Amino acid sequence: MKKNDIITLDITDINNFGHGVGRHEGIVVFVAGAVSGDVARVKIIKANKSWCVGKVEEIIISSPYRTSEKFCIAPDSCGGCAYKNVTYEHELDRKREYVKNAIRKCGIPDADVREVLTGGEIKGYRNKAQYPVKIENGKMRAGFYAAKTHNIVASDSCALQPEIFSEIVGFVCAFADKNGITAYDEETGKGLLRHIYLRRGDKTGEIMVCLVINGKGMPNEDRFVKEITERFPCVKSILLNFNTKNTNVVLGDKYRTIGGRD
Repeated sequence: MKKNDIITLDITDINNFGHGVGRHEGIVVFVAGAVSGDVARVKIIKANKSWCVGKVEEIIISSPYRTSEKFCIAPDSCGGCAYKNVTYEHELDRKREYVKNAIRKCGIPDADVREVLTGGEIKGYRNKAQYPVKIENGKMRAGFYAAKTHNIVASDSCALQPEIFSEIVGFVCAFADKNGITAYDEETGKGLLRHIYLRRGDKTGEIMVCLVINGKGMPNEDRFVKEITERFPCVKSILLNFNTKNTNVVLGDKYRTIGGRD
């Protein structure tokens, strides 16, 4: 096979990156977005002697493990949810198989691997989020890094985060626009706001808002504290984190509490 070839492929498995796996003329093909049991027309986008990478051009036969529900409204380029195209039951089954296979490779072929234990929550369960920001059409936007890149995919929502996180992020972006707060640019090293970093207490529902900045302070800090706590009474801690280094590490070493508890 070579790049840009179009093949028909039976997808026989899905790996731990959420890529469908099939074989064509003895060559393994990994296909993002494909699901075990699919039959698909696949375009080869990367070719090696023993394996290839493809992308789905058309689903010819849809797998019984493919979910009909759109899991998240974020753009597909977000790349954050490896198993968004499969049913939750199939995801749990595959994860159990990964453990069984790992143990077999360690020389214990008859190990009893039990069913996956789960609380059953698949949306809104995370208690931490870090949103990079950028300027898009003259406005501050927050989002997520596209898979294997530092390109920011602007998105107001994430199925894994609580809805209130999206509301807080929208508030922060609007405040930034009103108060002349600029977004950090990795290429130039200029701009103030780098990340919006949120944490929520699972039992209390209290939220910490931490703004990661490329500087020593932020315009109108007191106004920000007053407005965000009035709008969101659950916000009990507001901090600035200082990261002025040219790095892809999110947090710097120093913090300053500008509102609420530290």
